[in-house]
Parts: sequence; structure tokens; C-alpha cells
Amino acid sequence: MAPVEFQSPVIDSVPKVNHEIAVGEDLEFQRKWWAFERLVWVFFGLVLLLTLLGVFGRGWLAKTQKSSADGELSLKYDRIQRTGTPSDLTIEFGADAIRNDEINLYVSESLISKLGALRISPQPEKSILGDGGVTYTFPAHGYPASVVFSLQPSGPGSFTFRTSLPARGSSVQAKVVVVP
Repeated sequence: MAPVEFQSPVIDSVPKVNHEIAVGEDLEFQRKWWAFERLVWVFFGLVLLLTLLGVFGRGWLAKTQKSSADGELSLKYDRIQRTGTPSDLTIEFGADAIRNDEINLYVSESLISKLGALRISPQPEKSILGDGGVTYTFPAHGYPASVVFSLQPSGPGSFTFRTSLPARGSSVQAKVVVVP
């Protein structure tokens, strides 16, 4: 087969600058893209900051403390918890909560079942099931006295629980939000 000869010269339709191919640019699109990138950086920076502060659990904003009106019952706990992650609920008692070297503490059923109370320290001497919860009797040989419930929630949700001293009528109601 014979080579084909062209009658007209080949003309390059791509513009050239300094004898190089010019790459097209869309400056308006580029500005929009840079603005989008800045928004993404701000969003992820905000998520990181909120995480460090404890909005998603285990941080400064997640921790809280509540007390009864008479100050005989005080709770320290994480108001924001994560599913399957252990945390502690510390209950501190006032001097008048101790009677005959023991403390009777009522906790609602939601603390035990929904928030997954795995361990109680110190161990109660006895426990009585009833009235929508459990009443524990703890040995107390002086003031200050405290009890720690080790919690591990099994699922996400918003859970309200109540603790009280049945003999004194002191009561604290608290709410925990469990995130996935």
C-alpha cells in the first residue's frame, strides 16, 4: 500500500503558550473548589475539637456531677457514654446516710439492665429486688463512704435512672445518653 499524501498541512487546534501546550483552566470552578475544601477542613476540625472535649463520650463535657437536695447523696458519672465501653458511676454518701455502720441504697432497674452494671465495689452485704429496682445494703465503717458501679451499656439510647437513700428520702435522678 502506498503512503497517503495530504494536500493541506496538519493544524494543531490546541493553543500554545511559549511553544508548549496550554492547559485549560476554569478559575471560577477552582475558587468554588477551594471554598468547598475550606468548609471540609472546618467541619473536620470542629468534629475533632468536639471529640476532644467529650461530646461523643469520655471527655470534659461528658463528665457531670449531681447531688440530692440535702447533700447526702452525690453522683459522679459520664452523661455521654459509648456502647460497649466501660465507665464508672461513683456514688458518695454524706455522714447522715450511714446508720448502724451500713448504708441502704436504692437504684432503679434501668441502671442495672439498660446501662449494664457489671460490678459493684465494695460488694453489697445484701440486695433486695423490688419497687422497680434493687436496694443494696453496704457496710460503712465511717465517713466518707462511696460505692462505684462499673457500667458497660449494651446499646445506644437515652436512659434515665434514679438512686435514693430509702431511710432518708434523699433521691437523685439522672440521665445518660449512650451513643453507638
